[in-house]
Amino acid sequence: MPGSAQTNCRRVLEETGFASSPNLVQLAGLRGQSIDRAVRYASLIAQEGAPESVYEVGGMPVIYFKSLEAASPEALAKLHKLIWNRGDAPLAMVVTPTQVRLYNCYSRPVDDADDTPHLLDELRLTEGELRKLRRRYQREAFDTGSFWRTADPSINAAQRVDRQLLGDIGATAEALRGEGLSSDTAHALVGRAIFLAYLRDRQMLAVSCLQRACGASELEAVFSSARATRRLFRWMDRTFKADLFPLPRPAAQALQDRHTRLVGLFLQGFDMRAGQGRLWPYDFRTIPTALVSNIYEMFAQEADEKAAHAKGIHCTPPFLANIVLSRAMEGVNSRARVLDPACGSGVFLVEAFRHLAHLRASETGRWPSRRELSKMLTSQIYGLEISQEAARITAFSLYLALLELAEDGPVGRDRQLPRLLNRSVFSPVDAFDQEAPFNKAAPFARRQFDLIISNPPWTSWSEAKQPELGERYCQERDLPIADRQPYQAFLWRAEDFVREGGRIAMLVKAGLLFQRRRDAVRVRRRLLKDLTVETVLNLMDLRHAPLFHAVTAPAVAVFWRPKAPDDEATLTYVCPKWSHAARRTGRFVVDAQDVASLRTSDLVENEWLWKTAFWGTPADKALMDKVRGYPPLGDLVASRRWVSGIGFQQRGEARPGRGLVGCPCLDTKHATRYGLRVEGLPPVTRQAWHRKISRQLFAGAQIIVRRAAVAGRLCAAFTRKPVVFNKQFWGAVVSPADCDVGRYISAVLNSDLVAYLVFMSAASWGVERSELIVDDILSVPIPRWESLTEGCRRRVLDLEREARRAAENSHERCVHDAHRRLERVIFAAYGLTAEERQLVSDGLMASVDFFERRQGAEALKPVNEAWLVAYAEALLSVMNPYLQAIGAEVRAVIHYVPSAPLQVVQFTQARLGTSGSVVVVEEAPGIRDALQALSDELQTQVAKHLATRRNLRVYENGTLYVIKHAERRNWTRSAGRMDGDDIVREHLEALP
Repeated sequence: MPGSAQTNCRRVLEETGFASSPNLVQLAGLRGQSIDRAVRYASLIAQEGAPESVYEVGGMPVIYFKSLEAASPEALAKLHKLIWNRGDAPLAMVVTPTQVRLYNCYSRPVDDADDTPHLLDELRLTEGELRKLRRRYQREAFDTGSFWRTADPSINAAQRVDRQLLGDIGATAEALRGEGLSSDTAHALVGRAIFLAYLRDRQMLAVSCLQRACGASELEAVFSSARATRRLFRWMDRTFKADLFPLPRPAAQALQDRHTRLVGLFLQGFDMRAGQGRLWPYDFRTIPTALVSNIYEMFAQEADEKAAHAKGIHCTPPFLANIVLSRAMEGVNSRARVLDPACGSGVFLVEAFRHLAHLRASETGRWPSRRELSKMLTSQIYGLEISQEAARITAFSLYLALLELAEDGPVGRDRQLPRLLNRSVFSPVDAFDQEAPFNKAAPFARRQFDLIISNPPWTSWSEAKQPELGERYCQERDLPIADRQPYQAFLWRAEDFVREGGRIAMLVKAGLLFQRRRDAVRVRRRLLKDLTVETVLNLMDLRHAPLFHAVTAPAVAVFWRPKAPDDEATLTYVCPKWSHAARRTGRFVVDAQDVASLRTSDLVENEWLWKTAFWGTPADKALMDKVRGYPPLGDLVASRRWVSGIGFQQRGEARPGRGLVGCPCLDTKHATRYGLRVEGLPPVTRQAWHRKISRQLFAGAQIIVRRAAVAGRLCAAFTRKPVVFNKQFWGAVVSPADCDVGRYISAVLNSDLVAYLVFMSAASWGVERSELIVDDILSVPIPRWESLTEGCRRRVLDLEREARRAAENSHERCVHDAHRRLERVIFAAYGLTAEERQLVSDGLMASVDFFERRQGAEALKPVNEAWLVAYAEALLSVMNPYLQAIGAEVRAVIHYVPSAPLQVVQFTQARLGTSGSVVVVEEAPGIRDALQALSDELQTQVAKHLATRRNLRVYENGTLYVIKHAERRNWTRSAGRMDGDDIVREHLEALP
């Protein structure tokens, strides 16, 4: 395929399907086309040798494309370095006159003249190699995320620019402390060096300035001398007169050559961790300004790791900040005032400032001047922060953003930066201190903020004799707060600042939705009943994806307005799930079935609905409503006056445990389902425990339940011989007259149905870990023993005995066989229909199995022909009864395309008796091309930087095409029935 690199690049984009997609963004002239994309790519567009285009998935870059006529190793390495410094797209495809090269853009540059460490694939531009190109890099593989299932393992976030920069800064600060500097001085020294490097790379620090200031022409040379460094710092202070990292005169005078030389080595690329020289890979012309804000987390961790954890210090990554901010700023104009009442290092404020600048340019048709930008910064961007060091980094980051946006040449005496600290960024202040000076500033006193946006601290206030200001604030106003968690107080404090009609957005712990303690329920109900919650973005399933640096607590973003909701109010619940792409890149796309509209009143009445709506569907909610009509296990235990509770604990205040020494003691290693081999358990040897336990808990026949799911199921056992157990178990002592009831309850707790019910409602399992709180166990709805027929009781007891004896003798196959037969009896005891039983099976596959197994989960496997047939039959079973009443029926034709990222099933209506409603599998010529043409319709923007992957139903000349992504979770029998219900409802609503 001879031709120029540009011609070849166009051909490659066409062959792989990218050329026809609206998600392929041409970077030239972008500023005037899209505010959001202009903000995103502004620093890249200005770069010489930048890529020509980028492909986005979910509003985020995935692959940059570049054509190079002269593809020398130096040119390729330079391009890789440029894209690596952005830290957004994991891949780059470079097309030359003879080749196509794919690069890993998360891997750290190692040599300015060597691109080979980052090369993932290399293909010649021949017909044979083009076939490989089409097979390996088709656009649909990126749209659906299937590319990441088998992608090179070297593509991961560990080598990304943000992780590497934080690591290098941290190692330099540690080396400086090792040379006797305080943390504050070390941080100021490194922070000022980064600011100077930023000015140099953006061509704002002329050589003449360096020479006049300190007699050096290279920044690295300045730091070879403490004296030259002090002279340069004095020039900085005179020139900018701003709130840069403060370096008091005594600290500056104490600097010695050995200190400043370490910073010079850092700027030269010396690896402080490995103790050897290497390439300086950073280019602050390209590194997103918001990324620099993340150094606060690292500085805070270094200064006092325990204090940082106690304060809940965790910076918001720019990617996630953009998602939250873009949703929060929908509909605002460029005059909007923005406040972050716990601004940390300022990432939200930086992104808000950049967004407002581009919005102003769109409104006025011209780019704002430096003076206008400075006024916007000082009159529209506000922050409160209790840590002075964090506030300084906020000011520092905002200065970098101002310099980036101003684009007005080298700095000089006329380039003074506006003062921010205690003018618009207030510190050190507690947001709940109503006597602090910030309260008198007009935007605070007059509630003039259009948007409050924040990521407040997630941990609890430390134990203290006097309540914290935030606690007192809530107590005085009778506002609920649970577990002394500051973020909940910030929910209420934000209302004091936002104007009528304004919006509040906060990134908080997922426990806000799921905690069951009384105070936590009050917080949630007050939020839903007194305020209008518009959107909840639940990120709990991505806690192990690299969204946050060194933080794995599950998070949610909540968007609301400070007014009471309407009676019929609904909110949008967005629930992205773990994926191969999220694991590798930290970026995510939401599937259509993971966006739900929920009635606010339903969420107030049903605490479990947050969990069911995250993992399930409306059909799952209907089933949960049905079975929760049975009494909970806790009521059954209480009515029979069984002694119950969790076992002993070996920490805390010692309490006597005499009288049980020598009794068999159960631990998790010996726990099995249905029954225990008591004779094989080790004896109790301790005479003192650390939890007051009633000996009655270990006296008599018992039901024992492990407080952690095992292989996606509950692990319960009935034993007539009492055993002692620790806090990892909950147990109930069954009276002699109730042993049959105890055996029945044990069988029910081991069932797949109960695993499904608990997972769909539990506060912890499926949120953070496989742990069960006691309330999860006691809340299990169980039909009363007395309500079962005699035949059902006898069958349960016979099969429970069979399973228990098999478990006691370690016959796993026999246990499994008895369990399968018990399932049918238990389903019947709950009165479940065949469709509801199938819903349980499908739900376990799509939620529990998916949560527990991830990469190996059946839900993510590609669908096959048998699954498509079963889906179609289920859909027909819903539609045809309606159609047969008017003398018609539907025939399904499956167009199965092996290994395709999408699958399609065709449904055609005919007269009753002519089609036979037979599911036919047919080969359809050109179907793969048709699916590719339709794939552009599969992404729908939910908010800027966030898109959903839709499934399609296309109506054409009396024929319906159902098109979905090829994962099995989309093509279950239950999905077929739900799709059938939706189709029938659509047709009935269309009737006159």
